[in-house]
Amino acid sequence: GLISIYNATDLSFVKYLLIKTSTIVKAIKKASKNITEFQQEDAKFIVHRFARLNGFPAIVCKSTEESIIFGHIAGMITVWDKKKWKNEELIFTHGKNITGIEIVDNTIISTSMSSSIRKNDLFTKQLIAECKLDKRPLVIYTVSADKILIGLETGEIQIYDEKLNFVKRKERIVPVSDLCIMPKNIAVASRDGEISILDIKNMKLLKKVKHHKKSIQGVFYYNGRLITIGDNSTICFLDTELNELKRVELEEKPAKLHQVKKYIIITSNLVLDLQNDNVIKGEVSKETEDEIEETSLFRIDFSHGDSSIFVNHDRLKREINSDIGAHYPMEIINSIHNLIESQDNMQYKKINPYSVLRQGQSFK
Repeated sequence: GLISIYNATDLSFVKYLLIKTSTIVKAIKKASKNITEFQQEDAKFIVHRFARLNGFPAIVCKSTEESIIFGHIAGMITVWDKKKWKNEELIFTHGKNITGIEIVDNTIISTSMSSSIRKNDLFTKQLIAECKLDKRPLVIYTVSADKILIGLETGEIQIYDEKLNFVKRKERIVPVSDLCIMPKNIAVASRDGEISILDIKNMKLLKKVKHHKKSIQGVFYYNGRLITIGDNSTICFLDTELNELKRVELEEKPAKLHQVKKYIIITSNLVLDLQNDNVIKGEVSKETEDEIEETSLFRIDFSHGDSSIFVNHDRLKREINSDIGAHYPMEIINSIHNLIESQDNMQYKKINPYSVLRQGQSFK
């Protein structure tokens, strides 16, 4: 792709582009059947207009105090002035679709399906550094100016410094299989059988232990204990320090686990009684499940190994009545408050390179 920015007032810039064979220029040539009608217009406007005609939608974007930076298909980056809502600059810095953009210390760091990372000055748009990758990058996240994380299509995470020099890699990120809110902490289960405890305010890892040989299907908190249920049909009762208290083997494989008050539904006809630690035959009535749904304060969703916590902020703001109190101990309600307060009430907030917590207003 092309790197330079031209401020030409004639078509010498466009004629120069038409000689080249980059993806963007081929698309412009295809879109333009009669270039002479644009003879009197600014060259940057011409390129942008051709891009719109040929359909170059934005894929990713980032915002600064003054500008919004869009990454498009075909390797194009546009910089828009927030006040004027006008396209100020175009950058042809990659040959294929932009997959990620980060703004750090007045620089634009971008990744592309052309297996490249490039760093451009936000104001001059000149190229500062670049790096060619073996695999295609799908996501970028900057921890700091000298710590840039790149997620590859293989699932590998690579770390680069401010000059885009390779630092190190983490080859395997184990997907999250379940999580639950505890007093002051969050318990996170993974598909490799490990259970981790994270501080609810800063998401720092406090402890990690492996009690299951296979993936953990569910992790639950009840009355000072954690209960984990694995794919290997094993139930483990743990204290809050992840020490094993008791182990129960199931005769059936668990399916669609969820907790209803003092019970955990294991299958359609098996229920774990958390007061007696016994697996009994039976099922929870639909009326009870509907009641829980109507008073639920949060929901946890999972997608491609990641997890999101959706808090019903409107319900949480209301005065805590007997209905909610019956389903959530005060220590858990306080944890939910701490979870929200730790995010400074922002709707979306990245906590660390691997987790994002979201605060929502309603369940829909």
